[in-house]
Amino acid sequence: VMDVVTKKLVANLVHSWESIIHLEASKVNDETNPQLANIAEPEEMLLVARFNLDFGKETGSFYFVLPYSMVEPIKQQLELGASRPD
Repeated sequence: VMDVVTKKLVANLVHSWESIIHLEASKVNDETNPQLANIAEPEEMLLVARFNLDFGKETGSFYFVLPYSMVEPIKQQLELGASRPD
């Protein structure tokens, strides 16, 4: 189930950012313990988006975490806003 959710999330993420930057995402690994996820240096700022998932009786949270250094190169474009393709 998580593979299906992850694939849909990544496809929607790529689509939502296409007016700002071309993304190519690939899954490298899963980590269920956030203390073991090593995605940035300890002192680096992180951008965190939390999504609540509801599958009927089952609910949970999904965190999408990006090191600030990944967003910094396009910061000016994000501040200006993206033009929507027609």
